[in-house]
Amino acid sequence: MRGGFSLVECLVASVLLSVGLLAIASSHRAVQRLDLLAGRTAAAAALAESRFAVLRSAPCAAASGTALSGPFDERWSVASGVVRDVSVEIHFQHDGRLRAVRYDGALLCLP
Repeated sequence: MRGGFSLVECLVASVLLSVGLLAIASSHRAVQRLDLLAGRTAAAAALAESRFAVLRSAPCAAASGTALSGPFDERWSVASGVVRDVSVEIHFQHDGRLRAVRYDGALLCLP
């Protein structure tokens, strides 16, 4: 009897290798989608931060508004008072679904 692999062993090894490669390929697609979502969420956070900066320099009055900034739909509201409650919502599409990220904070209004 000679050493080596039989045809059945080679077929089993090929099937196992194919299953492993398919698993890696499908997880790669999932990682790409999550990476895109993370990038859009980070961009939404930067947009909300810039909106907070604009609202920080605004007069001490209640306000609300909307704006479109590229793929993002921005909505914000500010309550009046010494401590102004601020809410900024950023909406965007991801994987065919509408996503929303909300940021809440408070701004001190010094007369």
